[in-house]
Amino acid sequence: MSSDNFKLVSDYSLSDYPCGLTEGDKLQLKTELVCKDHAGTTTGKTFSAHDTWTVLPGVPDEPKVIWLRDPSGERHTWDEDLFDHFNKID
Repeated sequence: MSSDNFKLVSDYSLSDYPCGLTEGDKLQLKTELVCKDHAGTTTGKTFSAHDTWTVLPGVPDEPKVIWLRDPSGERHTWDEDLFDHFNKID
């Protein structure tokens, strides 16, 4: 799906992602994360290394899109390069 196309999501029933993550898992950032919008422009929001994020239920139609809650409570999506940026906390 192109970044210009958006889909209304109402079914968040995927608990186990193909990458091995499960709803409720905790992830820790490896390095500082500078947020950018879809155009690649810096938004001014950053997250510190070692911040903890939580894995949320995902969308069955798009199991490779991983839903996360950041430390401030906002929802984000991530793709399969997630482990380049996060470590799973046991």
